[in-house]
Amino acid sequence: MCNIGAQTVLLNECKWQWLEQVVGCLGQYYSALVFAGGMGPFEPSERMTQVSKPTAFFKVVHLPDQPALGDYSGVNRTFVWIMSNDEEGAYKGSSYQGKLNMTQIEKHTDLHFTALRDSTFPEDCSLLTKLLSEDRLEKCKIKDSHTSFEAGPWYLLQMCAGNTDLTPPKCPNFDR
Repeated sequence: MCNIGAQTVLLNECKWQWLEQVVGCLGQYYSALVFAGGMGPFEPSERMTQVSKPTAFFKVVHLPDQPALGDYSGVNRTFVWIMSNDEEGAYKGSSYQGKLNMTQIEKHTDLHFTALRDSTFPEDCSLLTKLLSEDRLEKCKIKDSHTSFEAGPWYLLQMCAGNTDLTPPKCPNFDR
């Protein structure tokens, strides 16, 4: 989890939280390494004057090759997102860009993920929808519903699968 940086309410309670729920569900069934952090430039936070606010946050999810991957085993895979720390609550499919995002993270943060460079960086995040079956999503409380907490992660996965014509869930929706 990456709650040490100043996030806008819509990032924290919507698209970032949705991604964290998907990654959390993935972690219940597969071994994964997750790296996350803020990216500059940094600006003063409106709510916390002593805290600088990153303009974006990144999340790197590395799935090492493992028997649990079944038909998808045989390679290490790394999924990479960069999300703007803005007032837009809806998840944008363009926030996932695999290898390109990894290059941007390394360039702008001076972090170097050398152990992941030989990994496969999928062009999109659709594999997540295959790894997280309907039954698994149900157990993780991820489904198409009226609450952002359940429907947000489902919407994110649908976007990963290329279903871009969906209406994003209302956000924030604190009716949990």
